[in-house]
Amino acid sequence: MKKIIIATFLLLFSFSSYAQAELVLPTDIYLNQEFFPLISGSPANPSTLICTGMVGGCGTLTNPIPIITQISLINETTNFINILYLEDNDSLIITSASVNVGQSYHLNFTVRWQYTCSNGGNTVNCIDDNLVSATMVMLAPVEPSTECYETATFNNVTGMWVVSGTQPTRPVLQCWETATFNNNPMVCDWEVSGMQPEEPEIECWQTATFNSFSGVGGLDPTLCTWVVTGTQPAVPPTECYESATFNNTTCTWNVTGTQPTVPPTECYESATLNNTTCTWDVTGTQPTV
Repeated sequence: MKKIIIATFLLLFSFSSYAQAELVLPTDIYLNQEFFPLISGSPANPSTLICTGMVGGCGTLTNPIPIITQISLINETTNFINILYLEDNDSLIITSASVNVGQSYHLNFTVRWQYTCSNGGNTVNCIDDNLVSATMVMLAPVEPSTECYETATFNNVTGMWVVSGTQPTRPVLQCWETATFNNNPMVCDWEVSGMQPEEPEIECWQTATFNSFSGVGGLDPTLCTWVVTGTQPAVPPTECYESATFNNTTCTWNVTGTQPTVPPTECYESATLNNTTCTWDVTGTQPTV
């Protein structure tokens, strides 16, 4: 989310005709964000200041250190004054409770100067009657960037943008699919891509089942494959003169072949088929005359 800019300024002010001091503020001041207003340069003529802590002769006042102790925010429309106290150049946070966004404010900075006495090193504190002043407009905060499903609404009470909205629920995917969110306002939805692996060729006795789940349940990309099951029917027993051929149309074995013709025999002979040689063996002896 972008930072909320309240004001931008860099100002020079003269404490008196004696010398010039500079009020230095950050280039960007953000609502609800800590910053440090600073004074640099020289103070006014010390003789015009109201000092405390001077005991006896202090000698020359040296090493002036500026300390901002108070900032008055004066609404130039309503003249309402909001005083912010700082402790020894402490940081400052301007919140929506202190200002109205879009209105102009006059700022008075109260500065305390701390000096060192040249004859003893004691320190004295001096208050300058001349306030350091500035005028600034509290600019509207910059609207934050949002996703396509979000809406930014400015809250005049808190002085901040409130972003609301929920990303559409990610769709349920098959194991071969991938979901990518399209943030284009014209789309603003999940785009699903991916193709199921092609089903394999199978034999008539086989079945192909797509496995997209683990044994426990849930998608498991490592099992995102076709599982082929099934067993070819056993080859039937055949005679020596027969052959078995598998028929993929009927998914059965076709047995073909013809037994050799029984040879003619005499009355005293017998023919027996030999499955080893696959021929008829003729045996028998003619009776003796």
